[in-house]
Amino acid sequence: MAGSLHPHCITAEAPALTTHIQHAPPPLGAPAEGAWDDLRLTRRGRIVMIGLLAVPLLVALWLTATARAGAGGPDASDPGVRPGKTVVVGNGDSLWTIARRERPRDDTHLLVRRIMDLNNLSTTIVRPGQRLRLPAND
Repeated sequence: MAGSLHPHCITAEAPALTTHIQHAPPPLGAPAEGAWDDLRLTRRGRIVMIGLLAVPLLVALWLTATARAGAGGPDASDPGVRPGKTVVVGNGDSLWTIARRERPRDDTHLLVRRIMDLNNLSTTIVRPGQRLRLPAND
């Protein structure tokens, strides 16, 4: 009976039960485990990677700089608006407060629009220290 197996007894001669777990393969196109561990870039590869990151940043900076260069430039977009007095924006000033202070009797909405046209401003946001040309008195 030493070699026989009884359904309720496990003897030393019975083979050990083992469980094999099979892992699912990685999805198609995915790198295998540890594939990035041995990745090395050559000098040319590093230059290409830096270029791919730097070019969009440089283009964004160039676009920002050229957009700001037009603000307050000498060319007026409206030829009917003639330059007059120049004012310097102070702390807390806005185009509205400058227009009200400089020409209290004029239509403030119209004057703000004319100041924007004369100084090539796309928004009403101004900074302290910025020089603005006012339209000439009619």
